[in-house]
Amino acid sequence: DTVVRLWIGMTFYAGFSSLAPTCGKKGHSGASCQNPLWPISETANTSKLRCRTRGCEGIPSLSCSQVHHDVLCTGCATTAFRNCRGPPSSAASTHLYDGCVDGTDIDGVVYISDFVCR
Repeated sequence: DTVVRLWIGMTFYAGFSSLAPTCGKKGHSGASCQNPLWPISETANTSKLRCRTRGCEGIPSLSCSQVHHDVLCTGCATTAFRNCRGPPSSAASTHLYDGCVDGTDIDGVVYISDFVCR
């Protein structure tokens, strides 16, 4: 029972992370944080949080798990999610693939044509 719950949690985390916008805050090494932005609890104090989109005053709805990192409001988060799922581009998730399943064999091997990583 515990293993199944852990498996479900890990699957949800990986699935959400692959489609969620990521934190772009740069660290001391110059690399971006890249943590997924997670929904903010309704009971959280968001008075000091500001959307990362310049000039946006929307109510924060997604935040990086690291303090003082990126935050997105609902409108900007919706746009970011749409970009992650959109056609191949620099904003698209690299965990999504396009292709056509041509068939499978008896060993469970899946044959795919026109395969493209976003």
